[in-house]
Amino acid sequence: MSWGGRWIGKWLGLAALAAAFAGAPAASASFDCGTALVRHCEVQLDDSGRAWFQSYEKLTEDALGDGTLHGGIWQIYERVGNQTVLVSKRPDGTPIPSEGNYRSAAFLLGVSPDGSRVYFGTEASLVPEDGDAGHADGSSDVYVRANGAYSLLTTGPLDGPFANPNATSGSHAVWASDDGQYVYFETGQALVPEDWDGTSDVYQRANGVTRLVSTGPDETKPTAEWPYPMIPQPRFLGASPDGATAYFSTAAHLTAEDSGKSPSESGQLSNDIFAWRDGVLRRLTRTAPPGEGPGSVFESFDPYSFAGAAEEGSAYFIANSAQTPDDANPGPDIYRASFDGALERVALPGLPAGAFVGLETVSRDGTRFFLRSNGALTPEDQDDELDIYTWSAAAGFRLVTPRGPTAAGKEEEVTLCEVTGDGERAYFRTWGRLLPQDTDGLADIYEWRNGAISLVSPAASAGRQSGAFCAGASPNGRFIAFSTYEELVPGDDDVDVDIYVMDMGVPAAQRAPRPTGRFDAFTSRDRPIGVKRKQRRPRLITAESIAPLMTVARTGVLRDGVARLRLRCPRAERSGPCHGKVKLLTGKGRVLASGSFRIPAGRRASVALKGQALPERSFRSRVRVRGADLLGNRRTVTATVKLRRAG
Repeated sequence: MSWGGRWIGKWLGLAALAAAFAGAPAASASFDCGTALVRHCEVQLDDSGRAWFQSYEKLTEDALGDGTLHGGIWQIYERVGNQTVLVSKRPDGTPIPSEGNYRSAAFLLGVSPDGSRVYFGTEASLVPEDGDAGHADGSSDVYVRANGAYSLLTTGPLDGPFANPNATSGSHAVWASDDGQYVYFETGQALVPEDWDGTSDVYQRANGVTRLVSTGPDETKPTAEWPYPMIPQPRFLGASPDGATAYFSTAAHLTAEDSGKSPSESGQLSNDIFAWRDGVLRRLTRTAPPGEGPGSVFESFDPYSFAGAAEEGSAYFIANSAQTPDDANPGPDIYRASFDGALERVALPGLPAGAFVGLETVSRDGTRFFLRSNGALTPEDQDDELDIYTWSAAAGFRLVTPRGPTAAGKEEEVTLCEVTGDGERAYFRTWGRLLPQDTDGLADIYEWRNGAISLVSPAASAGRQSGAFCAGASPNGRFIAFSTYEELVPGDDDVDVDIYVMDMGVPAAQRAPRPTGRFDAFTSRDRPIGVKRKQRRPRLITAESIAPLMTVARTGVLRDGVARLRLRCPRAERSGPCHGKVKLLTGKGRVLASGSFRIPAGRRASVALKGQALPERSFRSRVRVRGADLLGNRRTVTATVKLRRAG
């Protein structure tokens, strides 16, 4: 989710890259926002609340394209305070061009918790050693930008132009440790001499060195039964928070004790989970052909059955087959696997036949994990709907998602969005109205904080009503992003979906003692005892930072000591009417007259300027117009006009 290491694939957005290049559906942190201009809406937050996102819309003046359905280009932006900044730039500061294959300049993949490193994929060649760009069919690579410098990550000794130009762009997973020391990725390109099979593999990039991870001393070789390209392809599952240990699954025979695997009745190959650390490989699971005793049930481990790894390197996964001698039940069980091969089973309460159990994530210290199930794991769960639970050795199973009334015709669907590294805070989406503040009867985002529930996504006070979708959270869990069609702040007056970020405050355990008052999580300051905390307000992230370019008619009218000028608010202004002040100035900058204006986009209006020193005859004067929109974008325009005295 968002600790230890940063999933830049399954959890942090490479699903969008895989979907665009390999035809795979976007998953987990990615979602379809239902608009042609903002797709998948990947957003990354650091621990301070800074936000990075990608969009087809033209949100800055230096961005490429015009932001329309046929003229938009997929680009990366950062929201810094009240300003949107284009991130997808080349080392010389110019925008990364669109290669034309997917109308994309770059794909956002992830951001380090402190915001110092931004990971992205692009077809463009940003450093001299990237020599595989420019293919007619496109070729993408993964880069990291830190301290203004760009480093190519998907590279190795054999990197260069290759027969399959889409090999690198076929990646399904990219993962980086918080400190950026370790990066793991999948690619179909052979980057080191040891990669001989011609299929997708898992690689590690650390300290400028690329190493093949998904290999072993008994790796499957092409045979009559498994000719190339039928050799099983590995899937990267995750890594320990420090990045030293990687986990992947494959049906290939990589170690001597892997006695063999046979296809299931449907023809699928059973696979195993392997752990790799500094060149040493360990098989963690046990699968076997039917009829060969323990572990005889067909097993297919994938990222959805793998919850992650704890700080000490132990991994957590769910299996339907018996992995330990004490597992005698036919249903799924949860296991903890150490790098040395030791397995520990976490028994689940008795579940009805066919009940679903899905393992979601584990805390950094390995003492708590989250899972989904439609079986009742606690007494208060009185239905057969899908719910989210947390488990710890101290408290056992606890229900995270309580039930609440829903709008007519709506099922109470529940989706787990994010969990903090300590497991104390989780965010989920539900149609249920769990609190009185939830008044719209639509899907909303809630926070679960060690048993307490808070509403994240507020309802719009007026206008269109819409549900909210999860969009990501900061690693420390304080900031949560969601998307909605609702207009929650002034200036969001378009018809497209937008992303908002809510500050949910600092946990009490992390606050410094405040004996003279109460700490206010919204303002991050002390407030006097007895003063009510301000209501949390969402912050608009997908906001354009193109200031209105006001235009002034060349002539105006002077009558009865009042000057009248014609001003125009540009048609392209999308964030509310243009408003501001206009002044007539002498050559030395002295103000002759001034006035204010508020003009809708694409309209002209006559503005009255009053002053004590206006001449009684026609004259020329310099005009200074300071225009702004509802998002706070401001621009000053000067012009020279001729004021004609009216009779």
